[in-house]
Amino acid sequence: MGLLDNIGRRISSIVGGTRGPEESRVAKVPGAASGSGSTRVAPDAKTAALLRSWGIYESRVGPSAGPSQTRRALWPADGLTPETIIDAQRSAVSSGIPLRWVELIDQIDSRDGHYASCTRQRVSDVIKGTWRLTPARVDDVSIASMNFIDTADVYSDGEAERILGRLLADLEVRDEVVVATKAVSRPGTERRFDASRGHLLSSLDKSLRRLGTDHVDLWQLHAWDPWTPLEETLSAVDDAVRAGKVRYAGVSNYCGWQTAAAAVWQAAVPGRAPLASNQVEYSLLNRGVEREALPAAEELGLGVFAWSPLGRGVLTGKYRNGVPNDSRGGSAAFSQFVQPYFNERSRGIVDAVHTAAEGLSVTPTELALAWVRDRPGVTAPIVGVRTLAQAREAFASELIELPAEIRSALDDVSAIDLGYPDRQR
Repeated sequence: MGLLDNIGRRISSIVGGTRGPEESRVAKVPGAASGSGSTRVAPDAKTAALLRSWGIYESRVGPSAGPSQTRRALWPADGLTPETIIDAQRSAVSSGIPLRWVELIDQIDSRDGHYASCTRQRVSDVIKGTWRLTPARVDDVSIASMNFIDTADVYSDGEAERILGRLLADLEVRDEVVVATKAVSRPGTERRFDASRGHLLSSLDKSLRRLGTDHVDLWQLHAWDPWTPLEETLSAVDDAVRAGKVRYAGVSNYCGWQTAAAAVWQAAVPGRAPLASNQVEYSLLNRGVEREALPAAEELGLGVFAWSPLGRGVLTGKYRNGVPNDSRGGSAAFSQFVQPYFNERSRGIVDAVHTAAEGLSVTPTELALAWVRDRPGVTAPIVGVRTLAQAREAFASELIELPAEIRSALDDVSAIDLGYPDRQR
């Protein structure tokens, strides 16, 4: 624990230690006037006015405010509806509030195999995930509050897609939302992954019926299937795109060589649907994709969506003092999903995140999401917000700029050994 202790002390010295309530939610950023750092300045007047009009921001910064400048998120329970959030998103785009571009490859130049053109789809910095979406867990606002929603045919045995379809229809926002789903996974069967042509196309038709739409914007191969020839899998993807049922295709949980094999196969012949993205687990607690999956995506021009950016919930700090009964870790069904991060290394990282978050006057969730958001090659993190409160916190992460010193310290405390041949000197 010597290294972790040293990094923890380093973070404490950077953020200046714990602040009292009167200094709550002050974020230091580099490059300002005085001391070891300066307080985050308020957004420009236009942005602040827009945020206030949504009811999500109030600045207590006066014209002559000094180092005690503060910001606080105000999300009143009344007056906030899915419609007002969607209107706010539209206003955000037109007003220049930072939203991230997702580059989706649209066409391949057959002469040299290079990308000839791209279609750009604007999406929010945080993507809504629906892994555990059930009728008991649905929140209209959390669904409507993000314009990219990721689901899969097997989430809640198909119920997630069905609920999402009903919500999009009720809110009349299908054209405003990028809908991504997946196929390949077959939980509880002898063949865990099935990327055969028959299974893929059948699964897609069922997904479209549940979603109540004639197409999905991004269709992802949920996992690598070692039993099906790759050319069979990808020919099914091509047919789905040609039929208009799929706008763009991607993969999920592919390692570097798998991503390269699929992307190069698609790029080899004009008319094949190029891959747009890879969705992988990525957080301060799990940086394994940095060995080859991220470099492969960058080299091939694919976007990267990070699932479980909060380390399966562990980075929120909910497990620091035990396992709550109402948490995934306390659930017989999901405890095995969380337990890999109940170890000494993870505890050190969680402590570092909390020290940095406290010093920056943000929440651990906001800080952890901002870290993933800013990683090279990452398009956006996917978060499974279930409630309005969780949606608020995810939105708040978009307003955070992590100081370079904090990013460096978090990089160090969570670093992994790349080893040979991923790292050669």
